[in-house]
Amino acid sequence: MTYSETQTATQRTSERQETPVEAPRAPYGLDDLMALEVTTGAVSPAMAKHMRETMHFERQRPISMKNVQRLAKEMSMGWFLSGTPIFICVLPDGRKQIVNGNHTLEAVTHSGVTIPLTMIWKQVRGIEDVARCYATFDIQKTRTWMDTLQAVGYSGKIPEVGKVVSALSLVQMGFANLNSSDYTSRQARLQMLPDYTKAAYLLHGAMEGAPAANQKIIRRAAFFSVALYTARYQPIAAEEFWGGLAKDDGLTKNDPRKALLRFGVANRAEGGLTQRVYHAKGAMLAWNAFFENRSLEFCRPASMLTARILGTPMHKGAAE
Repeated sequence: MTYSETQTATQRTSERQETPVEAPRAPYGLDDLMALEVTTGAVSPAMAKHMRETMHFERQRPISMKNVQRLAKEMSMGWFLSGTPIFICVLPDGRKQIVNGNHTLEAVTHSGVTIPLTMIWKQVRGIEDVARCYATFDIQKTRTWMDTLQAVGYSGKIPEVGKVVSALSLVQMGFANLNSSDYTSRQARLQMLPDYTKAAYLLHGAMEGAPAANQKIIRRAAFFSVALYTARYQPIAAEEFWGGLAKDDGLTKNDPRKALLRFGVANRAEGGLTQRVYHAKGAMLAWNAFFENRSLEFCRPASMLTARILGTPMHKGAAE
């Protein structure tokens, strides 16, 4: 291409750039804005109950009482996020339908606590619009535990922090109460983390250099929950027990640590909560035998009717 040809091409490009380009039409306009109203206010249990009774969306999924109990506990503890939005569709005839926030309102009723909430009111044309609004909530990617831990500053500050918070779920429910409202509460578990930071570091150091397969067994949620609990209340004994189990250096067959290691190898899948509690009881049996300097060849969790961890607040079966 000659110099003049290059100049001509550059000029054409410049001319194209100077030609006004119509901006793409925005999909939302003034009507969409006018159809929305946002209000904030303190919602009492009586108000929440009234809203649930008078604004019910008939196609709403069944209420999960476990979720309601979790939220109610967070409200009573002051952990619930004030200003949480409630999304309400307003039909042309004035009827109102709650499409997001029913569990929150139900929890306000059960908690007995007045909560500041944000109400988003959206004018819609009919019940099918209500259904479309309802269908958009709770289907996108949720924040994981690791997202939460990074946001609150714990990521990278506690060894195996993801394993720690997973294990603490069993501690939350006392190793037995499968209906505990605390079980799925992230706020409740975050409140526990400072109490178990030293325990996490102690276990990390005790297992350092041990075979990876053994460390993996100990870091299963069921075993690790007992490990963290014992390390918190009996750090010296816990370091010897869990460190010795991880290293498996010359353990005899009657050593409780060897018994638990065999149990862990034979029972790899933890399954649901009931199975996790079963496995945790296996770890408790081994710990209790070690703590009392008794021999143990087999861990039989079915023999332990009540979860007990000697040397801790759960030495009689329930935290005191």
